Amino acid sequence: MKIINKKVEHKNYGAGTICAMNGGSVCVEFGKLFGMKRFPYPQVFSEGTMKLMDEALQEELMEDLLT
Repeated sequence: MKIINKKVEHKNYGAGTICAMNGGSVCVEFGKLFGMKRFPYPQVFSEGTMKLMDEALQEELMEDLLT
């Protein structure tokens, strides 16, 4: 699933944009306040810490993680 450049909402850092994925991690840019952060993928989504702003894409991602 291609999620680079997709908007996300993180429980602690707020709104951001996925800027890279490599190995088992995803990088998100949160702007000047928090900068770029790296999170374990797919755990950051499966644990509910972060979600895609696009609800249809979020649903698809969660379905992919469950299979």
